[in-house]
Amino acid sequence: MSGITQALFGGFGGTARTFEYVTTTAVTISSVSSYTFSAVSIGAAVATRKIVVAVGASASVSRSISSVTLGGNAMTLIVAATSANPLGIYTIDVAAGTTADVVVTFSGSMSRCRVSVYRFTGTWSTLDSASDATPSSGVFSVTSNTASGGALVAVAASFAGAAPTLDSAVGWTVDDETTSGTNRLAVGSSYATDTATGATQSATFSASSTGALAVATFQ
Repeated sequence: MSGITQALFGGFGGTARTFEYVTTTAVTISSVSSYTFSAVSIGAAVATRKIVVAVGASASVSRSISSVTLGGNAMTLIVAATSANPLGIYTIDVAAGTTADVVVTFSGSMSRCRVSVYRFTGTWSTLDSASDATPSSGVFSVTSNTASGGALVAVAASFAGAAPTLDSAVGWTVDDETTSGTNRLAVGSSYATDTATGATQSATFSASSTGALAVATFQ
């Protein structure tokens, strides 16, 4: 599913809150350790805006994400997965502007990278996070706590000898996915309507020799 997906919730004390998928950049294919995505849309400005960036990437060997900046400011890591498909979910409060440069730096030379942007307004906090970088027959699975009226962001990737497909996403809805080389990169979200402890989120690919899934939940 592409385009903007938005949900409105009654926040704490009756304050309205919003959560929306904004955009995913094109995949940049380059053998570098740092990628700059210029003038990425971060949605309409508002005093209470929180931006969440999900990073999807691939390399020929296991790598980790060293840092992510938005508009020159360091983003806060929520969750990351180290593998030949390193993934991460980062957050920052940004009141002004509708676009910003996003810079992702890795522990070593990579093959490709892309970023996805989610926009939150109102009062939100991180509830839980989890990641899985060990494929089991193409399946990556985690459990995380969710909250009534909360939200979830997920990012997943898989590499195989032939480009895999994402056959199912449990606990989240795909907002964007693409094949780049023999990698499948996907990002998604969901609106948690119930409070749950240890809710399952998973990504099932048609094949996987390496890959990962990372999930962050918000309340």
